[in-house]
Amino acid sequence: MKLNKRAISPLIATVIIIAITVAAGIVLYAMVWPLINKPITQTICTEVTFELDPESSCVSLVGGGFPSGTNEVKVSINRIQSPTDEPVIAAWKVIVDAGEGERRSSDETWSIPSGEQRTNTLSVDNAKLTALKGNVIGVSIYPVINVRNTQVACEALTRTLDRLRSCA
Repeated sequence: MKLNKRAISPLIATVIIIAITVAAGIVLYAMVWPLINKPITQTICTEVTFELDPESSCVSLVGGGFPSGTNEVKVSINRIQSPTDEPVIAAWKVIVDAGEGERRSSDETWSIPSGEQRTNTLSVDNAKLTALKGNVIGVSIYPVINVRNTQVACEALTRTLDRLRSCA
């Protein structure tokens, strides 16, 4: 079988075009993919600014004394207005200190817009604290933020209130 020279030329051109397209795709993928999937670092947490207000935060015993009943922990969070857009806070990680080194943590979905102060209430069952051999003496809080459909816990921003006073 004899090949026609005119038939070979379009075949070679097609192969060259396909090779160039594949090479361009690989180069584009290698350059763009790392930008799209840049690793999320803790530096994103520095954009969230908040503080706890010890004057408005307190603990009250509701429904009976220890060990029955419930502790209501009132935590006042002040979100400081930021000049830039802050990331969305998905939740607040709340760690209740029951003394003797024992702690309980929970995720709270408190809505606190930037530039506002809100007092939120967290109920802690005394039955849980009995197992921890204590009563609420302090609370620590840090934000969990949403970044590109991923939640990042900003533990470096932990704020703590020790020796919570009784609610009036």
